[in-house]
Amino acid sequence: RLFLVRFLSAGLAVVLTVLLPGLGFVSGRWGQGLMIALVFGLLNATVKPLLQFLVLRFIVSTYGIVVVVINALLLVLLATIMEGTFVAYRTVAVLAGGALVGLLGLFFETMLGASPPVLDRDYLDRNGLS
Repeated sequence: RLFLVRFLSAGLAVVLTVLLPGLGFVSGRWGQGLMIALVFGLLNATVKPLLQFLVLRFIVSTYGIVVVVINALLLVLLATIMEGTFVAYRTVAVLAGGALVGLLGLFFETMLGASPPVLDRDYLDRNGLS
C-alpha cells in the first residue's frame, strides 16, 4: 500500500508541475498525462532511492538541497524517455520543477497517509492520548 501511495503521489505531482513555463506536455491528451505519471512514478520508485543512496553525504551536508537537483535530474530523464510527449527545456524551470515535484509529492504523501504525522510523545502522555 505504501509503495502504491508514493507511486500515485509522484505521478500526480509531476502532472501538476507541468504548469511551470519550460515544462509541459507536447499535446494535452489525458492518455499522455497518465503515461507520464506512470513513467515518473516508476522513476521515482526505482532510480531516486538509488541516487539518494549514492549522494547521501551531500544530501546531509547541503540540508537536502541535493534532493531538488535529483528531482530535476528525474524530470530531465523523464523528458528523455518520453521524448515526443514531455518536454523540459529551461534549466531554471527544471530546477523549479524539481523543487515543486518534491513539495507536491510530500504534500500528497502526507494527505494520502504515506507519511505518519509527527507527534510529541510527552504531549500525548500528559494529555492521556497515548
